[in-house]
Amino acid sequence: MPRAENRIVMSLSGSLIMPGCEVNTSYLINFADLLKVQIEEHDQSFAIVTGGGPLARLYQEALRKAGVTDQKEFDRVGIRPTHQNALLLTDILNARGVTAEYLYYPKKHGSNVSVWLTGGTKPGQSTDAPAVDWARMLGYRQVINISTTPHVYRYKPGTTIPDTQKPVRQITHGAYLRMVGVDHVPGENVPAGRAAIKMARQHNIDFIVVGSDLQNLTNVLNGKLFLDYHFHFF
Repeated sequence: MPRAENRIVMSLSGSLIMPGCEVNTSYLINFADLLKVQIEEHDQSFAIVTGGGPLARLYQEALRKAGVTDQKEFDRVGIRPTHQNALLLTDILNARGVTAEYLYYPKKHGSNVSVWLTGGTKPGQSTDAPAVDWARMLGYRQVINISTTPHVYRYKPGTTIPDTQKPVRQITHGAYLRMVGVDHVPGENVPAGRAAIKMARQHNIDFIVVGSDLQNLTNVLNGKLFLDYHFHFF
């Protein structure tokens, strides 16, 4: 069984799984092969929560056009695609020689599987939150968020528009929440979900945002120097 420090909790952006109308199959294959190397050569195991990405937002936009106003329904309809993505990645991992298992809810797991996957759990939060909750449940102190976001930026004064001239390398949980606000917005594309950061602050869990660069992810997993423009923590 991998040592505790070799068990990794990840949140994988749905926008990396399906950037538009097609599945990013080549990226998922490369991601699966990366995990296989980490498992076989570095004795690591993984718990992964997948996001819903554009597919979830497509359903949410349909509700808006139909006149639905209940915020919980926007989240509810967005949760299902996260589980479809988890099932998809589970099958790809198994096809690439990685023993993976889909779970409907995050839970403590046994040692006969190398990767466990699940999706969103409840309204009022993004899929970053169950990843943090899974880390809390397992006693881990870190969550890695693999995202399309290459940087975390400070907002322009008085707006919610990122100032691309001011990337943030590191920021406290509280400062991040003050910057982006504390209220959850279904389908909103932010560097880290607010509920996740609140929970991470409460349980003293580092939340690390990594861009889509898989070589950079490999460096992070192996404790090597990382590219500061792809790596941020809260």
